[in-house]
Amino acid sequence: MSATQYNDLLLHVGYPKAGSTSLQRRLFTNPSSGFCSPWGQQAPILIEHVRVTDTFVFDEAVDELRATYDEEIKEARSKNLTPVLSFEHLLVDPMGGQVDRREGIRRMSTLFPGAKVLLIIREQKSIILSAYLEHLRRGFATKLDRFLGIDKRREPGFGCTCPLDLFLYDRLISHMFEHFGKENVLVLPLEQLGSSAFLEQIYSFVGQPFHEDAVKRMQSKQRQARKSDFVFLRPLNRIGMSRYMTRDRDSLLRKAAYGLNLALNPLTPATLYNRNRRLMKQRIAGHVGDYFEDSNRRTSELTGIDLASLGYPVGKLPTSKTRSKNNDPKT
Repeated sequence: MSATQYNDLLLHVGYPKAGSTSLQRRLFTNPSSGFCSPWGQQAPILIEHVRVTDTFVFDEAVDELRATYDEEIKEARSKNLTPVLSFEHLLVDPMGGQVDRREGIRRMSTLFPGAKVLLIIREQKSIILSAYLEHLRRGFATKLDRFLGIDKRREPGFGCTCPLDLFLYDRLISHMFEHFGKENVLVLPLEQLGSSAFLEQIYSFVGQPFHEDAVKRMQSKQRQARKSDFVFLRPLNRIGMSRYMTRDRDSLLRKAAYGLNLALNPLTPATLYNRNRRLMKQRIAGHVGDYFEDSNRRTSELTGIDLASLGYPVGKLPTSKTRSKNNDPKT
């Protein structure tokens, strides 16, 4: 299969906590919408090749690895469907592990030259809070400060789970442009998920006719998470071991503790829930400050998306006078 024959393959690579489940369940696995995911809702074969396979083994066997996808791609093409390989943690996992983003992009572009890449971004303070709550649901008992890397006990050599640099979107996007070509990378904001404009851009990007019924599916109500599922969850996570720690299965104690958490949810006063949520938001906002403003400005320039209008903090371009002063070797 030549390089040009991967231009009808869509790689959906995240971000996590940015609408991935809705896209996977309601769009990418639905042939009536013009898409299919023959490798599964979250493609384990892609995870194996991009994140698990040893670097040297990958480089030696890349042609063989690439061939394992060909049959499904050809079958999708025969049905006029766009094949999708999707895994939102492929390049970034702010809930539990560091990923080599450069190596991941290199491997994807080596496996599928000419393929199309879809990246969904989300306002940083919002995605960090959502990532922390998901981290707790995975069974960890990490305090928010330690999760962010701002606790006083952190020592050099011991990184945090969720460094802010993960959300400097312009860096990741620029690197994707270099490897896939700007015309083969589509970046969309979660804040527009489910709108006609959002979905129309995806359909246009992959060369499929727009399906209006896809809008209704994406906008249909989803089951809401229990509002207080994190109030007691962190202390209860100290009981038992989750599958994310053992890479096996949840222990019986972990299952019992999580069941107790669910039982306590309806008893949680709204004032306690609101107070906890407010304190977490304040802590994250204080840590973030203006860290993302310049990156968001560059992201807007790279993608043409007006992020400021969507609530992202966007820095202003320095004036010519300021730039001259900063570049003056005498200063």
